Amino acid sequence: MKRILMVLVGALVVWQGAAGQNLVNEEEYRETVNLTMEDAKRMALENNRTLQNATLETKKAHAQRWQAIATMLPQADVSMQYQNMCGYKMAMSGFKIPLNPNGTISITASIALNGQMVVGALLSDLAIDMQDINRRNTELDLVIDVETMYMTALAMERTISILDSSKTNLETLYKATAGAVEVGAAEQTDADQIEVQLANVKNAISSTERSTELIYNSLALLLGCGPDKKLVLTDDLETLMNIDNAVELLKSDFNIQDNNEYKLAEKNVELAERNVIMAGMAYVPTLSAYYQYSAKTYFGEDEGFNMTPPNVIGVTLSIPLWSSGKNAAGITEKKIARMEAENQLADARDGLIIAYRQAKYDLINAYENYTIQEKSIDVMYRVMQSTTNKYQYGRASSFDLTNASTNLLNAQNNYISAVITLVNAQKALKQILEK
Repeated sequence: MKRILMVLVGALVVWQGAAGQNLVNEEEYRETVNLTMEDAKRMALENNRTLQNATLETKKAHAQRWQAIATMLPQADVSMQYQNMCGYKMAMSGFKIPLNPNGTISITASIALNGQMVVGALLSDLAIDMQDINRRNTELDLVIDVETMYMTALAMERTISILDSSKTNLETLYKATAGAVEVGAAEQTDADQIEVQLANVKNAISSTERSTELIYNSLALLLGCGPDKKLVLTDDLETLMNIDNAVELLKSDFNIQDNNEYKLAEKNVELAERNVIMAGMAYVPTLSAYYQYSAKTYFGEDEGFNMTPPNVIGVTLSIPLWSSGKNAAGITEKKIARMEAENQLADARDGLIIAYRQAKYDLINAYENYTIQEKSIDVMYRVMQSTTNKYQYGRASSFDLTNASTNLLNAQNNYISAVITLVNAQKALKQILEK
């Protein structure tokens, strides 16, 4: 049993090593793609599948409009028929009329027109407009999402860099303290406190690296570049954030007529109005006409009983008289739907105005918090440097050192959180302003 256990453990170690080596090799062979912010936005607009589907929906709406128009245009079809009565002769007034084998070819052209067809074509035009608004809205959201994800990834990388710096500093202090403990110049608890703080920093680095990987994967999904690419972001966070842009954004006026969500709500009202007209067209007559040409041929026999006219023309005018209230109820239903669409438009207008105001307040708060945290991290960094120097010369305790380190880590976390909050606040306001 011991031998079997040792073999299993050995196999597990080898498998884990091979798996780890495979991950390393996979990382080595991933294609590196260097991206500026503009490169990322351009790649997303070219490759994002959600945007591609939105574009396809617009094309599909064009195809549906042509289908609606085509129903009002002439239609033509051809049919062929073969009959063989197996030698049967029809008796009529003492005469035998042979029903010989025959074939018939018919060509029919027809056209039909009513009010519902005309309104249906107009509804197709409206559907194209709505799909185009959806496409533009998807494109705008995509660009803003790429900007936000790009800057968030840079902020997380900045966090890792800051934590690495803190880790290096704590490792140096821990080695110095451990050496002092060996010669009796310091207490073991001093080294233990620094070691615990160092472990916390390492754990924070690992957690942040995992979060950063998730952000990169999400960005790759937006760009549509696939998991086999390794993204390298080349722009600088401070340049991209450009705090002046946030201030300028706060000065922007909100024109609700430019908002895609409001445009869609307006189109819904227009759609509801046309549906009322469509329902009313149930009272309108339908005019249809057709022409049919037929040619009948007998195979190897004399012409038999033939009642197929070669040319037929027909015109039909269908006038609705009584529907037992069905058409009237249909009109009432569509009018109620129109009132609902008007209420939704009013809600959209009020909701967007409130959302705009809230987005401005959120951006102001995020901007103010960012400026505070930016100053705080600078102060905490200088406090950490001062405490480190004092600790090295015995003028500060290990408690003072770990406390300063904890305060610096908190300040760093608060700063990164403020950066991300500011980026998200700008995103929310941009989406409402359609910028």
